[in-house]
Amino acid sequence: MPEGKKRIRSFVAVLLDPSLKEEIARTQEQLKAVGANVRWVAPETFHFTLKFLGGVEEEKIEEIAQTVGAVAAQFQPFSLSLAGLGVYPSLSAPRVIWVGTSQGAQELTELGERTEAALEPMGFEREKRPFSAHLTLGRVRSPKRRAELSQAIQAVSGGSLPGQAGEPSFGEMKVDRVWLMKSDLTLKGAIHTPLKEMDLGGQAPTGLSSRR
Repeated sequence: MPEGKKRIRSFVAVLLDPSLKEEIARTQEQLKAVGANVRWVAPETFHFTLKFLGGVEEEKIEEIAQTVGAVAAQFQPFSLSLAGLGVYPSLSAPRVIWVGTSQGAQELTELGERTEAALEPMGFEREKRPFSAHLTLGRVRSPKRRAELSQAIQAVSGGSLPGQAGEPSFGEMKVDRVWLMKSDLTLKGAIHTPLKEMDLGGQAPTGLSSRR
Protein backbone atom coordinates (compact mmCIF):
# COMPACT_ATOMS: atom_id res chain seq x y z
CA MET A 1 0.00 0.00 0.00
CA PRO A 2 1.42 3.43 -0.90
CA GLU A 3 2.87 5.35 1.98
CA GLY A 4 1.43 8.65 3.10
CA LYS A 5 -2.24 7.78 2.65
CA LYS A 6 -4.40 8.99 5.51
CA ARG A 7 -5.85 6.19 7.61
CA ILE A 8 -8.88 6.47 9.86
CA ARG A 9 -9.25 4.12 12.82
CA SER A 10 -12.88 3.14 12.52
CA PHE A 11 -15.62 0.69 13.44
CA VAL A 12 -19.29 -0.04 12.72
CA ALA A 13 -21.60 0.27 15.71
CA VAL A 14 -25.04 0.62 17.22
CA LEU A 15 -25.00 3.59 19.59
CA LEU A 16 -26.92 3.70 22.88
CA ASP A 17 -29.71 6.07 23.80
CA PRO A 18 -28.58 8.67 26.38
CA SER A 19 -31.12 7.42 28.95
CA LEU A 20 -29.65 3.91 28.82
CA LYS A 21 -26.14 5.28 29.17
CA GLU A 22 -27.20 7.00 32.38
CA GLU A 23 -28.75 3.83 33.82
CA ILE A 24 -25.71 1.71 33.03
CA ALA A 25 -23.34 4.40 34.33
CA ARG A 26 -25.06 4.25 37.72
CA THR A 27 -24.29 0.55 38.02
CA GLN A 28 -20.77 1.19 36.78
CA GLU A 29 -20.30 3.74 39.59
CA GLN A 30 -21.35 1.12 42.16
CA LEU A 31 -18.63 -1.19 40.88
CA LYS A 32 -16.05 1.58 40.69
CA ALA A 33 -16.52 2.24 44.39
CA VAL A 34 -14.86 -1.10 45.15
CA GLY A 35 -11.51 0.35 44.07
CA ALA A 36 -10.43 -2.54 41.83
CA ASN A 37 -7.88 -1.97 39.09
CA VAL A 38 -10.26 -1.77 36.12
CA ARG A 39 -10.04 0.25 32.92
CA TRP A 40 -13.63 1.46 32.80
CA VAL A 41 -15.30 2.37 29.52
CA ALA A 42 -16.44 6.00 29.53
CA PRO A 43 -20.27 6.10 29.52
CA GLU A 44 -20.34 8.59 26.64
CA THR A 45 -18.66 5.97 24.44
CA PHE A 46 -20.97 3.02 25.30
CA HIS A 47 -21.88 1.20 22.10
CA PHE A 48 -22.30 -2.21 20.49
CA THR A 49 -19.48 -2.88 18.03
CA LEU A 50 -20.78 -4.67 14.94
CA LYS A 51 -17.36 -4.71 13.28
CA PHE A 52 -14.00 -3.20 14.21
CA LEU A 53 -12.24 -2.13 11.02
CA GLY A 54 -8.94 -0.76 12.28
CA GLY A 55 -7.10 1.82 10.19
CA VAL A 56 -8.72 2.26 6.78
CA GLU A 57 -7.82 4.59 3.95
CA GLU A 58 -9.94 7.73 3.93
CA GLU A 59 -11.07 7.20 0.34
CA LYS A 60 -12.55 3.81 1.29
CA ILE A 61 -14.95 5.26 3.87
CA GLU A 62 -17.70 5.88 1.32
CA GLU A 63 -17.46 2.34 -0.08
CA ILE A 64 -17.60 0.87 3.42
CA ALA A 65 -20.66 2.99 4.20
CA GLN A 66 -22.32 1.78 1.00
CA THR A 67 -21.68 -1.83 1.97
CA VAL A 68 -22.90 -1.45 5.55
CA GLY A 69 -25.88 0.58 4.38
CA ALA A 70 -26.94 -2.23 2.06
CA VAL A 71 -26.88 -4.63 5.02
CA ALA A 72 -28.85 -2.19 7.21
CA ALA A 73 -31.51 -1.91 4.50
CA GLN A 74 -32.25 -5.63 4.91
CA PHE A 75 -33.38 -5.14 8.54
CA GLN A 76 -36.47 -3.55 10.01
CA PRO A 77 -36.03 -1.41 13.15
CA PHE A 78 -36.27 -3.49 16.33
CA SER A 79 -36.44 -3.07 20.10
CA LEU A 80 -33.38 -3.93 22.17
CA SER A 81 -33.54 -4.50 25.93
CA LEU A 82 -30.42 -4.30 28.08
CA ALA A 83 -30.43 -6.48 31.17
CA GLY A 84 -28.09 -8.55 33.27
CA LEU A 85 -24.51 -8.13 34.38
CA GLY A 86 -21.86 -10.68 33.49
CA VAL A 87 -18.12 -11.34 33.38
CA TYR A 88 -15.64 -13.17 31.22
CA PRO A 89 -14.19 -15.74 31.73
CA SER A 90 -15.48 -16.36 35.27
CA LEU A 91 -16.73 -14.57 38.37
CA SER A 92 -13.76 -15.82 40.40
CA ALA A 93 -11.27 -14.33 37.91
CA PRO A 94 -13.09 -11.63 35.93
CA ARG A 95 -11.26 -9.99 33.04
CA VAL A 96 -14.16 -8.34 31.21
CA ILE A 97 -17.31 -6.94 32.81
CA TRP A 98 -20.32 -6.61 30.53
CA VAL A 99 -24.03 -5.83 30.29
CA GLY A 100 -26.19 -8.33 28.46
CA THR A 101 -29.18 -8.10 26.15
CA SER A 102 -32.52 -9.86 26.15
CA GLN A 103 -35.21 -8.77 23.68
CA GLY A 104 -33.58 -7.95 20.35
CA ALA A 105 -30.38 -9.91 21.01
CA GLN A 106 -31.05 -12.24 18.08
CA GLU A 107 -31.63 -9.34 15.67
CA LEU A 108 -28.50 -7.55 16.90
CA THR A 109 -26.46 -10.73 16.49
CA GLU A 110 -27.72 -11.26 12.96
CA LEU A 111 -27.00 -7.63 12.11
CA GLY A 112 -23.45 -8.08 13.36
CA GLU A 113 -22.92 -11.34 11.50
CA ARG A 114 -24.24 -10.00 8.20
CA THR A 115 -22.11 -6.87 8.54
CA GLU A 116 -19.08 -9.08 9.13
CA ALA A 117 -19.86 -11.20 6.06
CA ALA A 118 -20.48 -8.21 3.80
CA LEU A 119 -17.19 -6.55 4.69
CA GLU A 120 -15.04 -9.67 4.31
CA PRO A 121 -14.74 -9.36 0.49
CA MET A 122 -13.36 -5.84 1.05
CA GLY A 123 -10.39 -7.32 2.90
CA PHE A 124 -11.64 -7.11 6.49
CA GLU A 125 -10.87 -10.44 8.11
CA ARG A 126 -13.67 -12.16 10.00
CA GLU A 127 -13.45 -12.34 13.76
CA LYS A 128 -12.48 -15.78 15.03
CA ARG A 129 -15.02 -15.61 17.85
CA PRO A 130 -18.76 -15.45 17.08
CA PHE A 131 -20.55 -12.14 17.51
CA SER A 132 -21.65 -11.53 21.10
CA ALA A 133 -24.51 -9.12 21.84
CA HIS A 134 -23.11 -7.52 24.96
CA LEU A 135 -21.82 -4.13 26.08
CA THR A 136 -18.40 -3.90 27.72
CA LEU A 137 -18.28 -1.92 30.99
CA GLY A 138 -14.64 -2.42 31.87
CA ARG A 139 -11.54 -4.59 31.63
CA VAL A 140 -9.76 -5.80 34.76
CA ARG A 141 -6.06 -4.92 34.69
CA SER A 142 -4.73 -6.62 37.83
CA PRO A 143 -5.81 -8.81 40.78
CA LYS A 144 -6.10 -5.75 43.07
CA ARG A 145 -9.39 -6.06 45.04
CA ARG A 146 -10.59 -8.60 42.51
CA ALA A 147 -12.43 -10.63 45.13
CA GLU A 148 -14.30 -7.53 46.30
CA LEU A 149 -15.15 -6.68 42.70
CA SER A 150 -16.55 -10.16 42.14
CA GLN A 151 -18.68 -9.80 45.26
CA ALA A 152 -20.02 -6.45 44.08
CA ILE A 153 -20.87 -7.86 40.65
CA GLN A 154 -22.64 -10.79 42.26
CA ALA A 155 -24.54 -8.46 44.57
CA VAL A 156 -25.75 -6.24 41.74
CA SER A 157 -26.67 -9.12 39.46
CA GLY A 158 -28.17 -11.18 42.28
CA GLY A 159 -30.50 -8.50 43.58
CA SER A 160 -29.09 -8.17 47.09
CA LEU A 161 -28.45 -4.43 46.83
CA PRO A 162 -31.16 -1.99 48.00
CA GLY A 163 -33.75 -1.47 45.31
CA GLN A 164 -32.58 -4.41 43.21
CA ALA A 165 -34.80 -7.35 42.33
CA GLY A 166 -33.23 -10.06 40.24
CA GLU A 167 -30.83 -9.19 37.47
CA PRO A 168 -30.57 -5.46 36.78
CA SER A 169 -32.66 -4.13 33.90
CA PHE A 170 -31.34 -1.00 32.24
CA GLY A 171 -34.19 -0.29 29.85
CA GLU A 172 -35.10 -0.59 26.20
CA MET A 173 -34.21 1.30 23.04
CA LYS A 174 -35.19 1.25 19.40
CA VAL A 175 -32.44 0.20 17.01
CA ASP A 176 -33.20 1.97 13.75
CA ARG A 177 -29.73 2.84 12.43
CA VAL A 178 -26.10 1.86 12.46
CA TRP A 179 -23.08 4.13 12.42
CA LEU A 180 -19.65 4.16 10.87
CA MET A 181 -17.49 5.68 13.59
CA LYS A 182 -14.04 7.22 13.82
CA SER A 183 -11.98 6.37 16.91
CA ASP A 184 -9.08 8.57 18.00
CA LEU A 185 -6.89 7.21 20.80
CA THR A 186 -5.72 9.74 23.38
CA LEU A 187 -4.04 9.56 26.78
CA LYS A 188 -7.46 10.15 28.36
CA GLY A 189 -9.13 7.40 26.36
CA ALA A 190 -10.77 6.95 22.98
CA ILE A 191 -12.74 9.75 21.34
CA HIS A 192 -15.48 8.52 19.02
CA THR A 193 -16.82 10.64 16.18
CA PRO A 194 -19.70 9.67 13.85
CA LEU A 195 -18.72 9.52 10.18
CA LYS A 196 -21.76 7.99 8.48
CA GLU A 197 -25.28 7.08 9.56
CA MET A 198 -27.26 4.31 7.87
CA ASP A 199 -30.95 3.60 8.50
CA LEU A 200 -32.44 0.17 9.03
CA GLY A 201 -35.30 -0.82 6.75
CA GLY A 202 -34.66 1.78 4.08
CA GLN A 203 -33.55 1.45 0.52
CA ALA A 204 -30.02 0.29 -0.14
CA PRO A 205 -28.00 3.51 -0.38
CA THR A 206 -26.76 4.80 -3.70
CA GLY A 207 -24.89 7.76 -2.24
CA LEU A 208 -24.43 8.57 1.44
CA SER A 209 -23.45 11.78 3.09
CA SER A 210 -22.54 12.43 6.71
CA ARG A 211 -25.43 13.20 9.05
CA ARG A 212 -24.66 14.34 12.57
